[in-house]
Amino acid sequence: MKRYIKKATPVAIFATIWAVLFFCGRYMLYLQEQMQLFQNEWNYFIDNCQYNAGFAQMVSEFFVQFYHLPWLGTMLIAFVITITIYAFKSILIKAGATKGIMPMATTPAIPLIYSLITSECTFSMIQFAIAIWGSALIVQIPSKWRTVVTTVTAPFLFWLCGAPAILLPLFTIIIAINEKCTFKNIAINIIPLIAYLIFGYIGIRVGFIGSFDHFLNHTLHKMTLKTLRDPQPMVMVGWSSAIIIVTLIPILKRVRFSEEQWFNYASQLIILLIMGAVVWCGPDKTYTTGVTIKEYNLWGKLHYLYTQGRYQELLDMYQESAPKGIIESNYINLALYREGRLLDDFFKYSPVGHTSLLTRWADAPFPIAFLWGEVNSEMGYIAKSGQTAYEGNVLSGPRGSSMFTKILVESEIIMRNYKVAEKYITALENTIFYKEWATAQRAFLSDQAVAQNEYYSSKRKCIMKGNQVMALTDELKLMQAIIRTNPKHKSTFNFASLMTLSAGVIPAFREVITSGVESRNFMPPYHKTIQEGIVAAYNQYPVFWNFYKVNTSTQNDYKEFAEALKTRNANPMSTNAIISKNQHRYWFYIETLKQRVEQQQKQGQSTMENLPQSERPNN
Repeated sequence: MKRYIKKATPVAIFATIWAVLFFCGRYMLYLQEQMQLFQNEWNYFIDNCQYNAGFAQMVSEFFVQFYHLPWLGTMLIAFVITITIYAFKSILIKAGATKGIMPMATTPAIPLIYSLITSECTFSMIQFAIAIWGSALIVQIPSKWRTVVTTVTAPFLFWLCGAPAILLPLFTIIIAINEKCTFKNIAINIIPLIAYLIFGYIGIRVGFIGSFDHFLNHTLHKMTLKTLRDPQPMVMVGWSSAIIIVTLIPILKRVRFSEEQWFNYASQLIILLIMGAVVWCGPDKTYTTGVTIKEYNLWGKLHYLYTQGRYQELLDMYQESAPKGIIESNYINLALYREGRLLDDFFKYSPVGHTSLLTRWADAPFPIAFLWGEVNSEMGYIAKSGQTAYEGNVLSGPRGSSMFTKILVESEIIMRNYKVAEKYITALENTIFYKEWATAQRAFLSDQAVAQNEYYSSKRKCIMKGNQVMALTDELKLMQAIIRTNPKHKSTFNFASLMTLSAGVIPAFREVITSGVESRNFMPPYHKTIQEGIVAAYNQYPVFWNFYKVNTSTQNDYKEFAEALKTRNANPMSTNAIISKNQHRYWFYIETLKQRVEQQQKQGQSTMENLPQSERPNN
């Protein structure tokens, strides 16, 4: 039975870690893949290995690319963590541990798994894994050679994985003391640590080492109860736990505990460490911006469903509940657009102002930059879409991002920058999951090919001439210019209509309708939602209802709704039924907009409260 339990333990640990990663963080891990771009190319490998911790960075990015398939990515990382736990177990045995080894070996992984889920900390996890693997090999060397080997390999390990390599000389000292506690032995075995620190110090001074400097000046000073909720300090908790556990083993071995007492003591220590991690991780704030784990995971799920083309599944999430923030509304409306239902169902999903369709740009790579770039592309403002994708790529890291690089390929093709587009295509062709898409785009690296493609040719006709691209910064004026430049790009007209209606800016909506009529390509009758906007916009001038060919039934429904509002207090039973019947119509939305904005601001569930007053919707 003991033999079977021993064999089943690593499987159980692997399955547990995989379950935690898959069910608690697979969508957040998917975001990490979207924000990185690993390339299977020799120059990429050589460039990574030329700087400190570059090897760990490359290995990290190699694993992150598999997050594209959540089941595979979480499985690979669970495998790496399991191996790391058993490598740490071998270090504990070398340090003299005999009881409670597996709980102690697993403890450092707990905060590291937490940081892995909540942020882009795969790099930190791989750094720790490489440091533990290297240490596990070195400490097994006989003591007479261990000091020399550690002195030589510690700087090399530091070059491979960065700051966590300090674990190797520390483990060596602790194990040496446990083997022979004399002044001479301690003095000899402290040499590797001194060599390591000197190497790191010189490296910082001459400028070729950065992670050790980050370790000393950025991470350590943040070790407070409050900041331990953030990912980077939680990484330090994992590293520190490993050092503390190995340090305690020889100390406790010198106390005359029985085996049962030793096991109880170790178990209590593990429980305390786990409880401490739970206390620190318990508050659901994961970033200084106040984003919760639940909210960030939801964003990740929305992004996963949208980028995988599972639009209806995304929309089904909001059949019985309204979106709680601008990010959710943007994904909903993009999914509606892809399904061809944007005009039909825009007001069905309780949007809050024009930012429900085009969130304001912020200096953040995800998800705002992606949403901004995606919507700008769909409404025809290619220059702004490309600019946003470029900035998002820069903010994503040194290698760029897969999702922003794809947007850049399309925007550069549309803007006739074929050589630049080809460079982005080449980068994507050196990936696993984007190679096929990138290769397909090579067919459009010429004016003739673009002219023959409906998608690209339609977007290219939206490009404004002269200095309009730089002169216009207001979204409404941009869309009006695109409507006049390329009247056949109907999505621009639809976006402009919905944005002005949802913002409650009736004069601006009238300008959009006028622009459509002037282009001679957007003549009445319009879609039923735009007709509802026309009725509300010209409620004092019914003559325009007929001019824009508003359906008689739509006119009558509005009159009935307006009358019900007037007589609500006098006859609530019948009027409430009429009002409820119109809950997905534009006039009901505009009537309740101010109330819903104030409610969301009060609950703190929307970024709307952070917008300047001039950008908030109004009636």
